[in-house]
Order: sequence, then structure tokens, then C-alpha cells
Amino acid sequence: MCFLIALSGASGVIYGIEAIKYILSFTEIELHCIISEAAKDILTQELHFTSLKEALGDLAKSPKLKIHSNKNFFSEVASGSFHFNAMIISLCSANTLSLLSSHYINADDGCCLNFG
Repeated sequence: MCFLIALSGASGVIYGIEAIKYILSFTEIELHCIISEAAKDILTQELHFTSLKEALGDLAKSPKLKIHSNKNFFSEVASGSFHFNAMIISLCSANTLSLLSSHYINADDGCCLNFG
């Protein structure tokens, strides 16, 4: 199974990190992760880590995990042809939820909502 997790800028990025750890504990998993600039700031301010890779420790080296830049519009997850089973937005702020519900969403979310 293939999962996509998006770490947004809502306070509580630790929940996303714990979700990544939990998902990677399963054997037949491929996990793609995108972290927003705001989430990187929260990671530094709340958890005192300089990067997601530092927060994940050895799990960041897992072949089951791919971390994508939120600025790379050419990454495989930005394509409408990228297939995944589920998407998690952690922590979904009220702002992110309103953007999703009003259909003002980016390509990754849109593909999941339209084809998921």
C-alpha cells in the first residue's frame, strides 16, 4: 500500500511524526511525505529539531519512506498520475480544512479527493 502524508503548519507536528513512525512499522508500506515551510518552523520551535530527518532518526533512512520537497512541482507525488491508497494531512488546521472544503486545493490533495 502507498500512503501520502502532508505535514501542515498547524501546531502539533509531533502527531504527524508519530503517524509516520506508526505507518512505517507495517511491512508492505510505501510512504511519501511532504512537509510545509510552516511545519518546518513548528518542528523547530516546538520540538527543537532542525529537520524532519533529524526528528525521525534512523527511520528517515528507511527505504519505505520518501521525503519530498513542498517546492518541487516535478516530484512524482505532484503528478496526477501518481497512485496512492490514502492521504493524511497532519495536523489539519482550520485554514487547511477550509481550503479543502472550498475546493481551493493543490494538485496532491485534489488528486486524492478526485481519484481516491
